[in-house]
Amino acid sequence: MAVNETIIALTRTVPEPTRPVRRVVPPARTAPPAVPVPAAGIGTARSWSTDVAHPLPAARPHDGVRAHAVLQAPEAGLPVLMVEVDRGTDSDDVLAAKVGRYRRYFRLKTKDPRGVDVLLWRTFYPPTGREGHPPVAVVFAPGTRLGEQALKNRMNRVMSLTREIWSGEYTKEDQHDGASTTAGYYDFSDTIPLLFTTLDRLRTDGPHATVWWRCGHGRWETLPDALANPQDLDAWHPRDTEPRRHETA
Repeated sequence: MAVNETIIALTRTVPEPTRPVRRVVPPARTAPPAVPVPAAGIGTARSWSTDVAHPLPAARPHDGVRAHAVLQAPEAGLPVLMVEVDRGTDSDDVLAAKVGRYRRYFRLKTKDPRGVDVLLWRTFYPPTGREGHPPVAVVFAPGTRLGEQALKNRMNRVMSLTREIWSGEYTKEDQHDGASTTAGYYDFSDTIPLLFTTLDRLRTDGPHATVWWRCGHGRWETLPDALANPQDLDAWHPRDTEPRRHETA
């Protein structure tokens, strides 16, 4: 049930209108109250697959991971998003371990028709358009199981347990030739963008609002900002060329 509620909250599904029934209505003496416009959603019901078991080599059965739901909405900049709905019934360690199994799956390789090694997940899903593995979003839907502080503690604990999975590897580079200062960037190529949100936030504000917490960013963001890697190699190149322009000016 919680998975269906999450999909509805993300897509902002609107009920289909029924055929109107003609009625005699007396003239209104006051203007009717304005109907609030619902927040836009992401994708449609057809964009989703639920209870998705990802195939694995027979020799490595314990690397398997079964996603609660997978969203594929390329028109919204989400070629693939793995969604886990957490109701607080498992321990922090169990949830963190599942994130670890996602990365083990994303690291698996297979042979393409030419005999070249390729990542297994790329044979089922399109590229994300961003550095790293496909993002995983954990939607916390604890209901009355957890209070606000307990939920915050759970998020912090899972974030700490999975730090090696979502944090990039820092690489130091010379900022420009002959300079004594150095700069660097983060390599996110082997990381999972791990996102947190809550079912209540999605229901109230919608998925396009600042309802996403990307581990490592330290603030609530919109989804595009949460998925961005502002400290990766692509972002470092403009920072590196800026001192060069000033030096040659």
